Amino acid sequence: MLALAAGLAASPLIATWVQGKVAAAKAAEDTETVERLTETYHFEAPFPWVPDGKWWHWGWYAIGLAVAVEFVARLPGVGVGVGYLLRGAAAGVIAAAVVPPDLLKPETRWWLPLAAAGIAGPWAVVDAVGRRNPGGAVSAAMAVVCLGAAAVLIHDAAAGFTDVSTFLLTGLAVLSVLAWITRTDVGAAGAVAVVPVATLLLLHRDPEGDTKVPVMCYWLVGLAPLVLAVFLFPPATQFGRRYWATPVKVLAVALPVAVAVYRCVTEAPLKFSEEQW
Repeated sequence: MLALAAGLAASPLIATWVQGKVAAAKAAEDTETVERLTETYHFEAPFPWVPDGKWWHWGWYAIGLAVAVEFVARLPGVGVGVGYLLRGAAAGVIAAAVVPPDLLKPETRWWLPLAAAGIAGPWAVVDAVGRRNPGGAVSAAMAVVCLGAAAVLIHDAAAGFTDVSTFLLTGLAVLSVLAWITRTDVGAAGAVAVVPVATLLLLHRDPEGDTKVPVMCYWLVGLAPLVLAVFLFPPATQFGRRYWATPVKVLAVALPVAVAVYRCVTEAPLKFSEEQW
């Protein structure tokens, strides 16, 4: 638990440090370049493979870093505490890369450490629950979170990002079923899935944008995995080892996700021609 706390504490500090280095580098550039880097862009595709300076171009690289860190953290011989420190550091780097420039103004600079903690916290919780209760439960729970992210993003007119969330949902659902059939552990997939979901939500949400989707929907979906922290404490830990604890975990995560989807449907309904959905 001490290592987990250290990892969570490290992520906001690293995010702030990385962003400070980036800001210093930008300060040495000309005004035209800085303005180009800090424009608000319309996302016509999920992410390009080759970044050209725009913050949202680092989406695939953020996800790739998370996968690499999760792989290293689960190698034989790597301590659990070291793994949490690695995840915390990666969360800080990812937050520094994907938080929109509009949120890095002096009056909203607090968004950066908050985003880092918002990535590191759920990542650590899902990993810890998956380690204590191996199987496909956390992957199934994260599939529900991906479903919620897809619903929020499509109601906020982010079709490309919705596609990525849907692919994640499908992959996690398949892995969960296979884990149940073969009695294998796919907790690593559930843990690392936290990062793509958080990345998509951070990249798309524009606090000053013209949208009817409440910002609370983003928070409810992004932080929904934290509900699983209940299973880190006794007697819930013992309960979590039972085979029928999986639907309980899925339902627990589904509660905040359902609230977010309901608010999206009621306050920002989709429109197809003259019909509303």
